[in-house]
Parts: sequence; structure tokens; C-alpha cells
Amino acid sequence: MNKIAHSLKWVFSTIILRRILTFLLFWYVINNFTRAEYGVYRQFLSINVLFSLLAIFSFNLIAIVEQTKNHFKLGMQFILISSVIGSLIMLSIHNFLAVKYGSEDISKYILFGFWLVIPETMKRLVNSIHQLDMNFKLRSIAETANVFVFVGLTIILFWFDKKFEYYVIAFYIGSLVELIIICFPLRKEIIKDLMNCLLLKYLKPLKDLMKEKFTFLCVTTTPTVLNIFLADAPLLLFGFFYTKVEIGNYSAIAQLIIMPVSLLTLALSQVYFPAFGKTSKEFLPQSVITYIKHVVVILWFPVIIFGLLLKYWSYLLLGSQDIEIITAILIWLVSRTLFSLLLHPLITIPIILKKPQYELYWTIYSLALICISIYLFKNYNFVTMVAIYTIITIITSLIFIFTIFKILNMRKSNLIKLLLKGLCYNTPLLLLLFFYESSYNLSIILLIILCTLLSAGLLYFFEKKFLLSAIKKVIK
Repeated sequence: MNKIAHSLKWVFSTIILRRILTFLLFWYVINNFTRAEYGVYRQFLSINVLFSLLAIFSFNLIAIVEQTKNHFKLGMQFILISSVIGSLIMLSIHNFLAVKYGSEDISKYILFGFWLVIPETMKRLVNSIHQLDMNFKLRSIAETANVFVFVGLTIILFWFDKKFEYYVIAFYIGSLVELIIICFPLRKEIIKDLMNCLLLKYLKPLKDLMKEKFTFLCVTTTPTVLNIFLADAPLLLFGFFYTKVEIGNYSAIAQLIIMPVSLLTLALSQVYFPAFGKTSKEFLPQSVITYIKHVVVILWFPVIIFGLLLKYWSYLLLGSQDIEIITAILIWLVSRTLFSLLLHPLITIPIILKKPQYELYWTIYSLALICISIYLFKNYNFVTMVAIYTIITIITSLIFIFTIFKILNMRKSNLIKLLLKGLCYNTPLLLLLFFYESSYNLSIILLIILCTLLSAGLLYFFEKKFLLSAIKKVIK
């Protein structure tokens, strides 16, 4: 636990700096360019991530699951081939995507950025080695350097000419800088292995590994890729039926929540995935319970408060354009976020136990529900669609967590008790978030303060010992 706390401190401390910088840049961009432009950009990012996940084919998971670095050079040779093929496929369908999404910008971004699948895939593979070593200090430094380059270069380019494309270019140059930094400590091994990979030296052992691990790689890759559709359905799937402006509105408010919250989810997943992997099956149930309790008791509280602040003052950041629609979307996004914090990194448990088929079945089931719902309700307004998508996502997330409890022979009543506790402690804040009107006056400030004190009082009264214990571990 001390190593986990140390890793989380490094991740969270650098996240604060990164989020401030990226938030300021995001605020400038969203207020100086159209929502449609920003929405298309987010769609492009999702497509790029999708192809990167396909190209790596779960080779980044083998090191953590097997607790060995022996497959790194084989993974490198594989992704050199697969990422080139993936980038060419992405290039070949750029016109199709432009027609489906009704945007020439998608086509333009892909024409100039299809090759970025290669470095993005490489970054995922190298990061898995640092995850195995629990070396989150280097990763945090690399990600912070990425943000500094991204923000600084964007400002410089905008100084000469304000074009949205410069924002995209700066984003990927920053990502390349991050790749260079994480590769630097392993540079000798990587250069040596890279030369051998180009000569196809590892082709025979790679073939043997693929034969041995093919089922595992397929069963872990499929749900990982399908989860992109689950997480980014409003960008990848809603775009077929709704306008670029509506997608842009969703992207704008989602990004405001993503700034602090999704990176929190990412940080927890990065740290707890290898930590769970190092935990014996005997002690894994207790680790799962402890994690869930940390989420519902400690993390739900600030997330809901953050959602309240955005609900009543997001117009100061995004302007008054479509503010009522954005506020309605925000409420559902906050609700989904509470359960996404629970789901990650518990979603890695089947992989750690070498039972990835459970995640595969769940992902197919969840995606099928999402796609059917989108088709059935495509004629409803965008906010209603987001609400339906959120409700289904929450239900399927709970189903998966219950499945984890079943795999580990844990009592499901413990999960229900913890969820009810989290909801009860935060009831004053949740009532204000869902039911109080979106007006902007002194009474709102007083209500937020009052509800915050009530929820904080409930947490302290019933969970004093747990809270003090968690604070002591962070301080140490």
C-alpha cells in the first residue's frame, strides 16, 4: 500500500499542474473556435486511439499479467508491423468517415495524422514496462513535459496565425516528446531491439508466442477496443445521427469534467492495475473492497462538488451558447463518472486472473445494448440520448462489478452496502445537482456550502477512522 500511495502522490501532484495548463488552453480554444471544430477534433482523437489499441494487440498487458519483460522485444516487432498496417487502413477509409460524419475536417486530420498510430502504439508498449516497475515518477515527468510542449507550442503557433489545426499539431508533438522521455532510460535496449526487429530477427519466437498466447491476446484486445465505443459512443456513434454542433457541445462539457476526473480514473487504473497484478488471489478480495471504499467514501464527494460548480457556473467558461443543453448533459456525465471511477481499474481483474473472457462477454453485451438503444432512440433529442446512454452504462457497469465479486467468491451484499453508503453520504449534494434549478445567485452559493457541510459532516461522523487512516497513508 505504501508503494501505491507513493505512486499516486507522484501521479496526482503532477496532474494538478498539467490540468491547470491544459484547462487554460482548452478555455482559450473553446472560446475562440467553433464547437463543431472542437467536436470533430475529439472524434479524430477517438479514431486514432481505436487504431492504436488494435495495433498493440494487448502486448502491453502481457508484461503486467505475466510479471515479466521477456516479451517486450517481441511486442516491439509485432507493433512495428501492425501499427503500419493500422495507419494505412485508417488512411484508406478517410473519405468514408468524412461522409459518415459529414465533415471534411475528419478527412483532413486523417490525411495528415494517420502515421501517428505508430508512435502512439509504441508509447503504450514502453509505458507497460514502467508500469511493471511501478516507475510512475518517470511517467509523470514525461506526461508533464508533454503538456508543457503542447501548451507552449500552441501559444507560439497561435501568435502567428490562429488556426485550429495548429492545436492538433502541437498536441501530437507534445505526445512525441513524451515518447522520447519514457524511452530514454531504455534507449540502449530499445535501439538494439529495434534494429533486430527491423531485420525480423525475432520472427520465429514471435510466431511461437503468438501461437501460445493468441487466444489471450484476442480475448483481451477485443473488449479493450469495444470499450472505446462504449466510452466514446457520443463521439463515435452519436456522430452518425446528430450534428457537429451537438457533438461539439458534448465534447466541450465532457472535456471540462475529463480535465480532473478522467485523469484521476486513468491514474488509479495505471497504479492499481500492476498493484492488483502483484496481489495474491487470497488477498485480492480485500484489495477490491478497500479500493471501492476509497472511491465511494473519498472520491465521490469532490467529484459531485465539482459537478455542482460546473452546473451553476459553466457559462463563465463556455459562454451562454446552448448553456441549458450543456447543463443537462453535465448532470448525466457526472452520474456516469461516479460509476466509471468504480469500474476502473476493477475491469482489469479478469485479465489478472487470466479469465479475460468475462470482460469480453460483458463488453459485447454492453455494446449491443448501446447500439440498439442509439438506433431505437435516434429520433429523440440529443440530451435524451445522452441520458439513455448514461443509464445503460451505469447498469452494465454494476453488472460487471457484481461479476467480479462472483469470480472472487465475494459477498455481493458488501458491494450494495458500500454503494448505499456513498449515495447516502452525498444525498444533499446529489439532490442539489439533479433537482435544483440552474439559476445564478447568492442563494445557490449558500445552498452549495450548506449541502457540502452536510455531506462532509456525514462522511466524518460515520467514516472518521477510515478517512484519517487514508490521510495518514497519503502524508507518509
